[in-house]
Amino acid sequence: MLGQLLQLGLCVLGSNPSTPSSDLEFSPIVNVSQSDRPSQVPSLAMAGGAIYVAWLETNKRNFFDIRFSRSLDSGATFSTPINVSKQPDLYGFFLDPNIAANKWGGVFITWPGNPPGLYLAYSLDGGEHFSAPMLISGAQGGGALPSVACDRLGSIHVAWTGPGVTQNNGIYYTRSDDFRQFWTDQTSRRGRVLPRFSEPIHIHDGCRSRLAGRANGGVYAMLEADIPGPAGERFDVFLTRSIDGITFDPLLNVSYSADMSVRGSLTSDDHGNIFVAWMELSLNPYNWEVYVSALRDGDSSAPAYVNVSEYPAWNDVTTLDRAITVDRFGIVSVGWIRSAIDPGSFVRRSLDGAKTFCPPQLVPEYDSVNSRAALEIGSDEAGRVGFAWYQADDSGNIEIFFTLGTPK
Repeated sequence: MLGQLLQLGLCVLGSNPSTPSSDLEFSPIVNVSQSDRPSQVPSLAMAGGAIYVAWLETNKRNFFDIRFSRSLDSGATFSTPINVSKQPDLYGFFLDPNIAANKWGGVFITWPGNPPGLYLAYSLDGGEHFSAPMLISGAQGGGALPSVACDRLGSIHVAWTGPGVTQNNGIYYTRSDDFRQFWTDQTSRRGRVLPRFSEPIHIHDGCRSRLAGRANGGVYAMLEADIPGPAGERFDVFLTRSIDGITFDPLLNVSYSADMSVRGSLTSDDHGNIFVAWMELSLNPYNWEVYVSALRDGDSSAPAYVNVSEYPAWNDVTTLDRAITVDRFGIVSVGWIRSAIDPGSFVRRSLDGAKTFCPPQLVPEYDSVNSRAALEIGSDEAGRVGFAWYQADDSGNIEIFFTLGTPK
């Protein structure tokens, strides 16, 4: 009982006077996409005081455009959406685009496109202007389920799913260091950056990946792979690291479960801490739970993980989505969507490095009748947490929505 009271006090007050509390106060919900066409699969990035959202929108030819909007006033308003895929014959497949941003105003969006491959468009001025799309997947092909990340030194890292070597699917990776001088040398900003990306390499066979930048340069990669283990063939969530963008560390099994572990999400901070969230299938009873694990840079063994969706009042309620972020104060926030049987989106926050989590908060939604999907979260330098998702509006059209949670 004493331990529970101490944890409750930690959750309410924060671990020290300069640390925000766990409770969030949410801003009014804003329609980001502002479209009469269906908009789905948002991706969210927050950096340099700005909020960036990319998503997939059905165009009038029933193909898919990659749209982008930004907010410079803490999510109160968003700019008129623009089409970053641009060419009429270059359309996105029905798979998720991914966005990353850095503190210098760099914004990077990747998506699978046609002709087949992985495309990237970038902005050097905080989303005011974007480059023409670049094909960066090379001869490796594929381009599905992309992930893009910025490290703290200015390099850009990209991973995606393509043809496997011994299995159906494999994870590929490329990077560009050509933006580094642009960010750090004011005189170089007078010219244009013509980025070159490294020859793609095969990290490992797997079905999906997520990236997060390292504080000292390089990248962390989370892979979902079907690798034989003590329980036989199973899907698990693995972590690896590359410092030089050429070689990756051996895979570390983070979920190490006999059950299926998928839909992983990854985040890191400036102090070498790495946090992984994923969904795990339980067969007795049949439902999905959300788990979180905390690691340090260079760890060779995975620590115990925490089930954040198994709250006493919600035993055995299945979950549909998950996302994770960590702010500069070290506060870890995990969001997820509960099933249509008992719907709602929730966030739980940890003030002690994901060892324990405070009670969940309900994230406001546009309409409690129409289910939301594809919850994305991010955090900014002030410790605020952003939430983006798609949901039907009053007319029944699917739109992208956003709310910002500010620590109380």
